[in-house]
Amino acid sequence: MQPTTLPKNQYALTGISNAIALMVLAHGSATHLGSTHLVALSEALADEKIATLRFNFRYRMANRAFPGKLSDSINDFYDALQMGLDAGQGLPMFIGGHSYGGRVMTHLLVDHRLNNAPDPRNDLLRGGVAYSLPLHPKAKPNLERWQHVPALRHPLLVFAGDRDPMISRPIASEFARQTPNCTLQWVSGADHGLQRTKKTTHPDQSVYQWVAQQTRAWMSACGSAQGPVR
Repeated sequence: MQPTTLPKNQYALTGISNAIALMVLAHGSATHLGSTHLVALSEALADEKIATLRFNFRYRMANRAFPGKLSDSINDFYDALQMGLDAGQGLPMFIGGHSYGGRVMTHLLVDHRLNNAPDPRNDLLRGGVAYSLPLHPKAKPNLERWQHVPALRHPLLVFAGDRDPMISRPIASEFARQTPNCTLQWVSGADHGLQRTKKTTHPDQSVYQWVAQQTRAWMSACGSAQGPVR
């Protein structure tokens, strides 16, 4: 597979040489593509033969700490997906993100540019993965952010730490009920950054390895060689 030239400091491609799929992977609101968390997740996915294209939202490229308009981030993610389609050269495609990046990902999945555009490459998109999806602000459990999710047509996998203050169990269950093709995967002992308590930490397997294995299994179960649910 030929290497793809990527804009410096805005994209990072990992594990493409022997990949069975490629995930375009977005960072959380106050982090960036080179964060220890996102790099560790990317490397664990590569061990499962899932390549990743990490990218920086443009607000980070402009040295702003936090995002502006949600629509701007959706556009950034769409552009990153186009880069991923070029880099993947026909690989099954997934989009994913940690925290805010996962929230933006769900909006992109219902974007008209993917669902109504004639570009045949859109059929390569198989689904989305959200790592620590921020369902609600801390101590304010509600689903006000998620009125768009009933329109989802692609499978969605959501990882949630059971110590994450932004994804309470009752709200998570309701979100999964309202969201078509949603799989909710709890991460025992994990917080919003997927860091586990000492008691729940496995001595021979990092949380990233476990999450990556679960991601690979979900891809296989939902049919990574098939298109979106219509």
